Amino acid sequence: MLNVLRAATVVDVRDQMDLRIRAMTTPEAAGRRFLGTGEFMWMRDIACALRNGLGDQGTRVPTRQPPVAGERPSAKAGC
Repeated sequence: MLNVLRAATVVDVRDQMDLRIRAMTTPEAAGRRFLGTGEFMWMRDIACALRNGLGDQGTRVPTRQPPVAGERPSAKAGC
């Protein structure tokens, strides 16, 4: 059976670095833990965002989502 990652939490790397720098330079942060989480997105939505944001290069980004075992394939393929 094929396991397919269908969703992810997306975080901008600049936000992660800002969090890390603040955690290292703020005295009140010593010994504490911080979570840098972001927006939940379906992989199809991530693919559509890439396709739409990359212009001509985005035409090669696949948007068809593989079916899960026992599920019928979806006819939706466009963004």
